[in-house]
Amino acid sequence: MFKKKLTAIITAALILGSSIPVLAQPKYVYLKSQSSEETIYINYKDYVKGYASRNKNFLETMTKYNISAISVKTPKGHHVIDFNGYVNEYKSNDVENVDDYSDKENSKKYTLPEKVKELHKDGSISSEEVVPPDNKKDDSTPILEARQKNDGEIVTIKGIVTSVIGNNAFVQDETGGIYIYLGPTANPNLISGNEVKVTGPLSTYNNLKQISNPKDNPTAVNINLESNNNKLPDAKTTTISGIKEEYQGTRVNIKNLTVLSISNPEKNGSYNVVVKDETGSISIRVDNNLNPKILASEFKVGSIIDVTSCLSRFKTDLQLMISNINEMKIISEGTGEIPSQDGVAINKIQGKSHKSPLEGQNVSKVKGIVTAISKDRYQNGFFMQNPNPDNDPATSEGIFVADKDTKVKVGDEVAVDGIVKEIVNGLQEDCVPETVIQASNVKTNSSGNKLPEPIKISFNEMLAKNIDNDNMTSFDIDEDAIDYYESLEGMLVEIEKPVIVGADERYGEICVLANDGEFSSHQRTKYGGIKAYKDDFNPEIITIDDVLKPIVDNKTKKFYDPNFKVSVGDKFNTSVVGVMSSGFGKYKVFNIDKLPEITPGNYEKEITSINKDESKLTVASFNVENLSKYSGERLQKIAESIVANLKSPDIVGLSEILDNDGETKSDVVDASQTYEVLINAIRKAGGPEYAYTDIAPINGQDGGVPGGNIRVGFIYVKDKVALVDKPKGDATTSVKMAEDGLSINPGRICPNDSAFRSSRKPLVAQFKYNGQDVFVIGNHLNSKRGDGSLFGMIQPPVRGSEPQRHKQAKLINDFVKEILNKQPDANVIALGDMNDYEFSETIDIIKGNEMQNAVDKLSLNERYSYVYNGNSQVLDNLLVSNNIYDKTEVDMVHINSQSTFEKLSDHDPILVQIELGKQQQLTDEEAVDTAIKNIKLGDTSKVTENLTLPTKGIYETTIQWESNKPEVVSNEGVVIRPENGQGNVEVTLTATVSKGKVTKSQEFKLTVLEKEKEEVNVEKELVKLDIGIPEGWQAADIPTPDLSKDKYLKLIQSTSCLITPTMDFTAYDNKTLTFDARTFGGVEQTSNEITVSISLDDGTTWEEVKKVSPVDKNMNNQTIDLTKYTGDKVKVKFETKSAINNKGVGIANIIIKGKKAVVPIVNE
Repeated sequence: MFKKKLTAIITAALILGSSIPVLAQPKYVYLKSQSSEETIYINYKDYVKGYASRNKNFLETMTKYNISAISVKTPKGHHVIDFNGYVNEYKSNDVENVDDYSDKENSKKYTLPEKVKELHKDGSISSEEVVPPDNKKDDSTPILEARQKNDGEIVTIKGIVTSVIGNNAFVQDETGGIYIYLGPTANPNLISGNEVKVTGPLSTYNNLKQISNPKDNPTAVNINLESNNNKLPDAKTTTISGIKEEYQGTRVNIKNLTVLSISNPEKNGSYNVVVKDETGSISIRVDNNLNPKILASEFKVGSIIDVTSCLSRFKTDLQLMISNINEMKIISEGTGEIPSQDGVAINKIQGKSHKSPLEGQNVSKVKGIVTAISKDRYQNGFFMQNPNPDNDPATSEGIFVADKDTKVKVGDEVAVDGIVKEIVNGLQEDCVPETVIQASNVKTNSSGNKLPEPIKISFNEMLAKNIDNDNMTSFDIDEDAIDYYESLEGMLVEIEKPVIVGADERYGEICVLANDGEFSSHQRTKYGGIKAYKDDFNPEIITIDDVLKPIVDNKTKKFYDPNFKVSVGDKFNTSVVGVMSSGFGKYKVFNIDKLPEITPGNYEKEITSINKDESKLTVASFNVENLSKYSGERLQKIAESIVANLKSPDIVGLSEILDNDGETKSDVVDASQTYEVLINAIRKAGGPEYAYTDIAPINGQDGGVPGGNIRVGFIYVKDKVALVDKPKGDATTSVKMAEDGLSINPGRICPNDSAFRSSRKPLVAQFKYNGQDVFVIGNHLNSKRGDGSLFGMIQPPVRGSEPQRHKQAKLINDFVKEILNKQPDANVIALGDMNDYEFSETIDIIKGNEMQNAVDKLSLNERYSYVYNGNSQVLDNLLVSNNIYDKTEVDMVHINSQSTFEKLSDHDPILVQIELGKQQQLTDEEAVDTAIKNIKLGDTSKVTENLTLPTKGIYETTIQWESNKPEVVSNEGVVIRPENGQGNVEVTLTATVSKGKVTKSQEFKLTVLEKEKEEVNVEKELVKLDIGIPEGWQAADIPTPDLSKDKYLKLIQSTSCLITPTMDFTAYDNKTLTFDARTFGGVEQTSNEITVSISLDDGTTWEEVKKVSPVDKNMNNQTIDLTKYTGDKVKVKFETKSAINNKGVGIANIIIKGKKAVVPIVNE
């Protein structure tokens, strides 16, 4: 009696919305049959609805079953509690509610049966037995954790849909939120309040982290409905300045926002509304895809509003992404007129931040002296500066005025009317924006005024080390270089004693250090450049740009003056004065006068310091920058440099060799002519006779310059080095390692792996030198495109290109391991343009425990092969196996990176000389001891796969293995993991190493992990039709088939229609439709077109899925993926809307299958 009363109380409390805390967050109710062991379950909300509806069948079912367990979610976790135990303690007043009971340490938990059936709110019970929903493994990742993963990784998250933007939505759980972008693909489960499980690839769009459908796979994201009508997560109440990056994707509430401006709608109809509170300003993004739409007329300038919406990001800006008008509450309505700041000073417009406090506002009569006029495509207008500054060095006194047809002159005093905007100049979208006034009127008050005195740029030790040290949370011009430069934006500045540390002739940029590099002496290179360190990318580098005083022809990308020669270490004879601006990912100074004369430094093209020893092997790595047979004089000089500057290395690994027709877009991929022209030029330069080897890529698949088919390859001195005779590999065959060496030679490493998509594939070649094998792996890893700017609004910068390089590095290291497993004494070299620094994780991954980087042998002031934005850095690396590291001499030969003239490539080559003499003569005992130290089994704390147990050790030792538990790990390394539930197993492997009469043993402790609960796919036919029309199917204008002779149904009228029975898709992860189809009666116009549509509401509304057109009278199988559709009232319809004159189609063997992943139950 008490149980019935309690059930009634529980039900009533939820139906009437009472606050009785009996069940805080119930999920499922489990009921056991009174006459058998059968257990059924029902979603708690459906349980309540079943009682509330007084459904006769439901109430009758309840008389046959008793509640046995309830699953609840409390602040302390998720529990399945014994209902009887709870009732007894509730009766005894030991607990007040289920929260108390479920959180007690001695609460009685309930063990659910292996299989249950589902009870529906109409009283019916499904016939299929399933795993209890509370026993299903939750494979979802907390959203905050998922957001930290790399783009391209597949993640599964679960959360509440909080905001719907067209086909897209924000989903939030207890840890954070994320945007789900489906593009043109709709999903019925994305409804506000639905709890959904989402699986798909991560991506970043304009700095917004999202799960999205790639362009080439519009159904990659899978969304399953978990529950509906859930309460939305509480919004975080904050101010604009209090918004944190971790709020991205979650609901926030900001009160008392003043509407400053409403932008004109973009081409697609979307627009922005700029609002502010007392702490800052932010944009509200109103998307055109909203349904219903929100018209711009809903906002009025001057209105005070409260907003509760999801926080988004676009490029450098956080935004409030409003999804419906109810997310905005009008406190007071404005006039609609944009207020004007009359006579405001420039420093008030600039403010102490990277964005103006007056962004979006009209300003008038802003006074300043014109300091420079720009006709640049990105900055067309003029700079002006207040000659009467305030006393705050953190606020700039200068500003750029966008005024395309300006008539002003330098020295004019002007008064400007316009609107304040933040503009990102150039293509680096994450760059700091420039505060500008978009002029509507410019009045000249006087002319010929003296220009303000320029501010001398100076650095302290802190500024010279930190671009930003607080994640852009504070504006500190004494500690953060990015803030210091911002405080000078638009102002005249002076660079005293500028020393040149880099230049890019293409763009007219020269990078310098002020005051002769006063705070950078510890990082200067041998010729006066500045070295990039892991924790210091040298913010003191200043870029001088020729925007105002061009020195480069934009067509040829060459200096106008052919005698203008710039090298690292050169110095300008006097100061450079210009205006501070920003663009393309960095701050820049636009010089207002002709650049001063240059005093040359001490740079001269180097000849390698390595004294060539003919008894040793020399190997070089050289990125020759898009070299083709058409490269003319540059190719000749590269050949000369190989001979004269590198002293004709025995093997040269080359990067960026183009095919035979260079950059011409064609089907040509062979590069034999390019190699032959280079080899002939080397011979003419006095070098030895080289041979070459490479593998041509698949056309257009390896990235690089369009049409060029760049690749890595080798040239080698024929008289000194031999390419081991093996069949040559091809573009798609993956090389393997056998006992006698490579399976193919040369061969590509994992060419089909996604890590190398649109990137160069590593090429490994096996050479013979002085009777020894040498394995050389040539590499050109994916570029750094996609990395955030050093001076971007996101600090520290996001290195978006790294994850792919890390995957590539792992595959290279795996192959090195494969070589050394077969030949422990093998001589292995991995070289090339790794597109990453010597201190990077990429290089650490390639190293593993097997290799070391020869670059590390160089002094710090010589470690560079490339100069980018003034930073001397290593991109070209050369790693050698541990056994030859100590016998390797290395030199980076600086012949390209230091100057703009006579530059053969943008990379310096790297050269090593290796002594490959006879192996060190060790005693047998020393050999055994060394071999034991050389045994590497990897991470033995969590073994899940078979182990590679070497039987041959270094120095001709032998190894025998013995396991103390061969049933788990055999003596050959075969691993048999314990079944799930049996627990992990500790195993000891003993390696016995022998040579001659010396034998020693070493134990290795392993932990073999038990098996996970593996999911298996179970398929079920949801509907099937052979030829006839079974019960439940609907047919219109289809002739009744004669089952004795007909082999298909005839859809030969424009009104012919066939509809499946209702199906429940909710339990299935994948759904597939297959059917056979043929033409009937011939084809007239599009009479053979079958339109397949789907309904998720039992036939009320329909969505076209696909059009299928069989081509002839032969039955052809058709397959359509229905995975993205879900619901419990699904129907599929077949129509021939274009059938004409009894010409249409025949259709048969219609099958719709559902596939679901289930965890098999292991009987104890």
